[in-house]
Amino acid sequence: MDKIKDLQKAIGPDPTITIENFENWGKTQRARVLATHPETLNQLKKLISTAREMGLKVRCAGAKHSWAPLFADSEQLLIYMERMRSDYPNAAKIHMTKGEDRTVDVHVMAGVSTEEFKQFELDNGINLPCNTLLTIVQTVGVIITGCHGVGKDCKCPCDYVVKMRIVDSNGQLRTYARDTHDEEMMKAVTANFGLFGVVYDLTLRLENKLTVVKTINDYFSVHHIFFTPGVMEGLAEHNWSLELFWFPMNSLWPVCSYSARNDEVWARIINKVEDGDYELVGEARYNKQRWWDRNFTEMYHRSQALFKHPSTFRTMQRIGFSVLKHIMYPRWETIYEKLTNAIHFRNYIEKVSVNNMEFAFDLSEQQNYDLIRKACQFVIEEVEKENRMGRCPLNVVMEMRWMSHSDAYLCPASIVKNKSAKDPKVVYLEILSLGGTKGWEDFCVLIGTEWMKLGGVPHLAKQWDFLPNIHSYVREKFGNRFDSFRHQLLQSGADPSSMFLNSGLEQLIFP
Repeated sequence: MDKIKDLQKAIGPDPTITIENFENWGKTQRARVLATHPETLNQLKKLISTAREMGLKVRCAGAKHSWAPLFADSEQLLIYMERMRSDYPNAAKIHMTKGEDRTVDVHVMAGVSTEEFKQFELDNGINLPCNTLLTIVQTVGVIITGCHGVGKDCKCPCDYVVKMRIVDSNGQLRTYARDTHDEEMMKAVTANFGLFGVVYDLTLRLENKLTVVKTINDYFSVHHIFFTPGVMEGLAEHNWSLELFWFPMNSLWPVCSYSARNDEVWARIINKVEDGDYELVGEARYNKQRWWDRNFTEMYHRSQALFKHPSTFRTMQRIGFSVLKHIMYPRWETIYEKLTNAIHFRNYIEKVSVNNMEFAFDLSEQQNYDLIRKACQFVIEEVEKENRMGRCPLNVVMEMRWMSHSDAYLCPASIVKNKSAKDPKVVYLEILSLGGTKGWEDFCVLIGTEWMKLGGVPHLAKQWDFLPNIHSYVREKFGNRFDSFRHQLLQSGADPSSMFLNSGLEQLIFP
């Protein structure tokens, strides 16, 4: 490939450019790309300015954990940032400075994992109020793709960003900050999907205090949670954080006929603790949890064929759920823990590749739980139909999480119509199956089409691009937020030649 020789000659010996047959973690995106791992800011600047001169498009890889078409197309330049050195004191990857009014500013380099950020929070007695439960993804990647956490008064991680430094298409380091840029520009920059350039670092403004929470695990029947009015909303509105997990067919023994309403739903309930007589759970509890997480995930990894096959899936799911309910997260177990530990409560998920489709639904108008129940019931009823036909396209879990909203233009939680409504305003609903599950995409088309009828909006970092008419639908639902994003990008002058735009984002945002 002549491009690789020309690019390497132009930038010099470092960083090395290679040809990579790229595949993301979920095995949904593949491309033959030019790949590189810059280590210094000057190397990054030179790479980008040279790529522009050569007419090369540029994207970043992060931890390769997105399912959507967000990466480089074939013959584009894909940049990995985990080796990037910082300009912080002592070359630290994360640095904290005093903020305003009992806050701290936490500066985070591109390439820092959520596990590294989690440890920094624990070491310094601070916490981002919301984050993804995964610890293997990169913090910058989570933020610029509009990912979410959970907590009924929480926004998305991108909404806590006060500054971001980005290398633009000219190879210049630009600083976008709430102190110097207007609110509309920051709504575009904080979740920019790499369209403003390559993020060098970002700054989060957090409260300078440690939050302690009470975490409870409980279990309810599918009928009680998803088919009984008042139950779901009661749990969501009377607790600070609610996550629901339904593992299909967890009630089925081989000799029994199956009714999904008899399955159980795991409810993970978290509430903040202000003061009181409590004892934080010890490290032994987390060591035990990590041991079970590792072995539980290893079981999934070694038994994927059994989980994917209809004749054995039901037995495997029942066994797995019994371990989860009675050993890993026992019913009514109550623990007091640091919020950071409560957020990142699962480990070793990266060992098993899964497919994932997720939609956000607006709850702000009259707290429309009938709509949410319909969205859940449709999945449950379709699983029952698939089971009767001897198929199991949903073989891991359906999950739900409640939160407030987001101000970022490209974040699904920005669809909230009434931002003055009481919290929670948004619920995220997602389905997951093992990678390579037969019939997964057809099942997603069925579910996604129904969720679109109910007004849901897909999480743009997960699976959505194969759904019928999805591009026009998303543009319609986001409405003028896409227009505002495009306007702010143009006004910034960060990428007049669209060198950071791949085909997937072009089709969605710049048709």
